[in-house]
Amino acid sequence: LIFGNEARGLPDEFLSVGTSVIIPHSAGIDSLNLPIAASIAMYEATKAEFKI
Repeated sequence: LIFGNEARGLPDEFLSVGTSVIIPHSAGIDSLNLPIAASIAMYEATKAEFKI
């Protein structure tokens, strides 16, 4: 997993290598901070791997 910052995301060379995902959130929220986004992504990856 590779995470970009809230303002600029990832450079194009990273985006062209893998699969991008978006974490849906409420309309009033502009972005999630990195620790929260990373936690959600790692939870979802673990859930998929171990059928939680």
